Amino acid sequence: YVTRGGTSEAVLYAVGLEKHGEKQKEKLFKRGLDGIAFIDTLTFTLSEDVFIPDTEMPEPEVIANNISAFLYSIFGFGLVAKCNGLHGYQISFLMGQANAEYGRAAFWGNKHTVYINLTGLGLTMAADGWEERLYEFFQTHAPEAKITRIDLSHDFLNGEYSIDQCFQDWKDGKFKNAKSAKNPVAEQFGTDWLNGTKTGRTLYIGSAKSDKRLMAYEKGKQLGDPNSPWVRLELRMRNHKLTLPHEMLINPSPFFVGAYDAINDITVKPQIKPSGGVA
Repeated sequence: YVTRGGTSEAVLYAVGLEKHGEKQKEKLFKRGLDGIAFIDTLTFTLSEDVFIPDTEMPEPEVIANNISAFLYSIFGFGLVAKCNGLHGYQISFLMGQANAEYGRAAFWGNKHTVYINLTGLGLTMAADGWEERLYEFFQTHAPEAKITRIDLSHDFLNGEYSIDQCFQDWKDGKFKNAKSAKNPVAEQFGTDWLNGTKTGRTLYIGSAKSDKRLMAYEKGKQLGDPNSPWVRLELRMRNHKLTLPHEMLINPSPFFVGAYDAINDITVKPQIKPSGGVA
């Protein structure tokens, strides 16, 4: 199942500092192959019928086995441990590894749908090319599948864009919605804003209830390096009022770049334009 392709790849970054005899450690992180955006979190729903062949009874064990086989074919890992119900579903499973947060799958209830959530770790560990495989699966087997949440991220490893600049861009109105003259609400988190603790600052732009919210934070400091310039932007989108097209899986960068004027100004514009924007 491991193939090259898709829109992202996992790479090793050195993080942390040498202290108390411990050497700098390397961790896997994602990056966009086009140098812009990668998918950091993904949640989608699709019909339970997709996992019930005509020759089999619609029993929970059958559905679970077929969901696991689907996940393995797309991401390279399946279901591993049964859990309690989740979000109105009676049955849920952990995926990937029982001792790691790769994600959850839930079914049996809630309008006969299946809920699948992939965490950042799960997508980091997913086999290369999962984006194209999932997109093709949707087109062929589940065109009604709905992306209910997607997080698109970009890393500025060398401080090309800082939290201070992001805050200034917000004050300058570069995060305004095209349909509104108002600046979105902003929230500052972290003791480093006022106390110089060098533990990292986080800036949220947009309310927690909004379908579109940006989180900008000092990733390197979060990982333990007080002098790291590494900043990550995470654009979080949900489908309450937005339509999140399947094309976001195979061409995420235009949606990331087009979300705010500030992001458009600081990232290289992708050459491929989406056929339909986020409505």
